[in-house]
Amino acid sequence: MPRGFRGFRAHCWASDGLGFGLAPDAGYTVTITIGPDGVPHIAGLSTSYPSLEVWEYGGSESPTLVYQYDANKAGTGPSNLFGLLIPVGPK
Repeated sequence: MPRGFRGFRAHCWASDGLGFGLAPDAGYTVTITIGPDGVPHIAGLSTSYPSLEVWEYGGSESPTLVYQYDANKAGTGPSNLFGLLIPVGPK
């Protein structure tokens, strides 16, 4: 990672076991970096269902919503787990 940057990667993929483990996985792989300017940068991939939010907590300020994907607004549901992954990050 470049000097002055810090960050981490969050990764989670799982199935609910429906159909004796035949249900598709839902999940995400997201990398969050924070540059010297203190602004979080988000990049990665996720399934289009369910919804995904990234919040920033810290200091004395209230939590800040940094990224939001609303599956309901996008019109996606469990059947979309069979589809392609979608990018996570700025649009």
